[in-house]
Amino acid sequence: MIIHRSALVIHSLLATLAFAQSIPPRPMTFMDVITARSVGQPAVSPDARWMAYTLTTPDWQAGKSFSDIYLVPLAGGDAKARRMTFTKEKNESSPQWSRDSRGVAFLSNREAPESKAAQNQLYYLRIDGGEALRISEGKEGVHSFAFSKAVSDNIGIKSVYVEYWFGTG
Repeated sequence: MIIHRSALVIHSLLATLAFAQSIPPRPMTFMDVITARSVGQPAVSPDARWMAYTLTTPDWQAGKSFSDIYLVPLAGGDAKARRMTFTKEKNESSPQWSRDSRGVAFLSNREAPESKAAQNQLYYLRIDGGEALRISEGKEGVHSFAFSKAVSDNIGIKSVYVEYWFGTG
């Protein structure tokens, strides 16, 4: 039974490949351009093991586009990208790595009401999984941010501070 299923799967793949090869190449159309996804905002982790980036998907009928953050290893044989954010009709942007390479901070309008969809807040997401943690509560949203250097407190524990700037309206 397993051999029969494997043969069926292989036959289906070969038929699909044969069909794909029979389609003649064509010039790119206007619809191809406005529906193409785009990759941007690459950020390499401080330990040079990972790269975070945004993938923007347009919705030309709604006249909007939506972006999510992806993660891909830079070394090793498995270069498969992993989607880190899953917000429908919202945007994540400006990924920046924490200094210890354990997480990514980013801007998002994921909790913004529709009337203030352009107002981003700052979030932090560990790369080993879990939900993004909201860091800021800016009334007018957050425009940009940066990690400051790690500092030691009086008992030797290092902390990382994030500086962020609020938008102007």
